[in-house]
Amino acid sequence: AWVLHMLREKIGTENFIKGIRTYYDRYKFSNALTADLQAVIEEVSGQDLSSFFEQWLFRAGQPQLQVTSEPGYLVINQVQKEAFDATLEVLITDAQDIEHLIAIPLAGKTTRHKLSGISAIKSLTLDPGTKLLFEEIKE
Repeated sequence: AWVLHMLREKIGTENFIKGIRTYYDRYKFSNALTADLQAVIEEVSGQDLSSFFEQWLFRAGQPQLQVTSEPGYLVINQVQKEAFDATLEVLITDAQDIEHLIAIPLAGKTTRHKLSGISAIKSLTLDPGTKLLFEEIKE
């Protein structure tokens, strides 16, 4: 179920619904493989989703994220064996109680994200909209 949720987030609700309907109509009286679902979703969305399907369906595990802050930066380390390509949303409340929702693309084992316009972090919430399957690793 999580993979479908993340797929909908990646391609948008309209493309997701159209893709699922197309997939159902095309394969409702036959057997289908995961590759068939991928082909239909790629056709409908116009996106190459090979890396998405590879990492979320065929790779074991999930991202294990350790998030720390340095002056002016958030540092996100993926501590699992292989890095996932994903986007992590972070909600930061600064020292003036202003909320900043930031989408941080993760690529590689370590991501350093510059915090523009944020003076100091009062609180930090990872994935407030529950869009990503991951495990937070505390220091």
